[in-house]
Amino acid sequence: VIPLPSLFTYKLKLDESGNISRFKARLVACGDLQTTDEYSSTYSPTSRFTAIRTIVAIATQENMYLKHWDITSAFMTADIDKDLYLDLPPGYNLPEGKCIQLVKSLYGLKQSSGLFHANLEKWLLTYGFKPVGADRVIFLLDNP
Repeated sequence: VIPLPSLFTYKLKLDESGNISRFKARLVACGDLQTTDEYSSTYSPTSRFTAIRTIVAIATQENMYLKHWDITSAFMTADIDKDLYLDLPPGYNLPEGKCIQLVKSLYGLKQSSGLFHANLEKWLLTYGFKPVGADRVIFLLDNP
């Protein structure tokens, strides 16, 4: 087993006055070093802009309610589909020859967005949403 390296990315969050309001750190896998046997697919569907404009126009005309979400830590909610191991970033020590096994997806992995979409799609279908036509990222709920 050859574990992927990882690192922390850091970001300062500023308030409306430009003062530091929060310090953020994110653990990121170095997915650029992944080999093809470590992931099954990197595909993740996206919507065409014309499809979104059409949905907004129809919703406006029919007086429908539109809702969109921004999911916090989205990539870290999906289960990993293959065995993947990670070295901790510099400064975190594990015993020699040890690494960690990922059970959830992580930012930086090539398959993260596809795994997240599959997880979200499964959840939406469970709660009665239906995909709209050929566009696999727009869903409709008939009776909210």
